[in-house]
Amino acid sequence: MAFNQPPKKVLFHRNFRRFSGGHLKVWHYYSHLKGSNDFTPACYFSEESIWNEDNPWLALKEQREKIWSPQNADALFLAGKDWMLLKKAAPPSRRIPVVNLIQHVRHADPADIRSSFLSNRAVRICVSEQVAQCLRETRRINGPLFTVSNGIDLDEMPISNEWTQRSTDILIAGLKNPVLAMELAERLREMTSAVEALSTHLPRWQFLEKLNQSKVVILLPNKTEGFFLPALEAMAVGAMVVCPDCIGNRSFCIDGINCFMPDYTLLDIVQAAVKSFSLIASDRQRLLTGSWQTALQHSLFREKNEFLAIMKNLGNIW
Repeated sequence: MAFNQPPKKVLFHRNFRRFSGGHLKVWHYYSHLKGSNDFTPACYFSEESIWNEDNPWLALKEQREKIWSPQNADALFLAGKDWMLLKKAAPPSRRIPVVNLIQHVRHADPADIRSSFLSNRAVRICVSEQVAQCLRETRRINGPLFTVSNGIDLDEMPISNEWTQRSTDILIAGLKNPVLAMELAERLREMTSAVEALSTHLPRWQFLEKLNQSKVVILLPNKTEGFFLPALEAMAVGAMVVCPDCIGNRSFCIDGINCFMPDYTLLDIVQAAVKSFSLIASDRQRLLTGSWQTALQHSLFREKNEFLAIMKNLGNIW
C-alpha cells in the first residue's frame, strides 16, 4: 500500500526593513511553495523586521518561525547575505539541500561579500541569464546553476488605462538616482508640464498606479542590476518604457522593439523620452504591443512551474 509523503519543510529567512524588489521576489518563491502539495514553506524574520502593509508576509505574521533552526528543515532557501545566518545556529547537515536565489550580478564581484558565498555548496537559481553568465565566469560555483527568469503577477497589475486617459505625460522613477531624476524633470518640463519625478519610496500599490497613469515611464536603475522588475511592470500596464542598460534587463528590454534603451546620460535619456512621447500612433502601438507580449512571457505562473520542477527533483540534483 502506498502512502503520501508529508510535505517537505523549506526554511526561508528575511530581514525585512523596507519593501524592495528583492523581498518581493523571495515572497513569490515562498508563495510558489505554499501553493504546492509537496512543500511547506516557513520563514524566520530578524528582530529588526518591520511589519506593515509593505511586508508581503503581514497576514502570516503569527505563522512565522519563532526560532532560526536550519538543522530542522528539509531544505533551506537562501538569498542575499542569508549565508551569514548559518553561522548563528547549529550548522545544518550536509544532506539538507540549500537553494540559493541569486538576484544580482554583484554576486560575481570579488569585492562584494556575496561573492565569497559562491564556494558554498548550493543549488543556485539566477533571475536572469546575465546573472548566470557572470557567475559562470567566476569559475568558483559549487553546485548546479539554473536560470529562472523573473516573473510578475499580472493579476496584481492595475487594469491598463487607455493612452488618452493617462494624466501624466512622463513619469521618472528615480528612487535609485534622485539627482538625475530631478535634472531630467527640469529638462523635460520644457516639452510638457505633465512631468512627475519620484525620488522617495511609495507603497507598492501607489507605485503601480503611478505607472498606470503615465504615458512614458523613465526608469533609473542602478548601473548594474540582476533583472530590474519595475521596467517589466511598466510594460505590463501599457506605459512606454525608457530604461538604460543595467546588464540584468538585457534579457527582456529590447531597444526599439518593446522599449527605448538610451545610454545612461542626461542627454541620451532626454532624447529617448522626447522620441517616445512624440511617436505616431502606429509606431507607439507597435512598441506597446511588444512590451505587453514581453510581460506575458514573464508570467508568475511560468516562473512557478520552472521553480517547482527544480524543487521536485531536488533530491537527485543535490
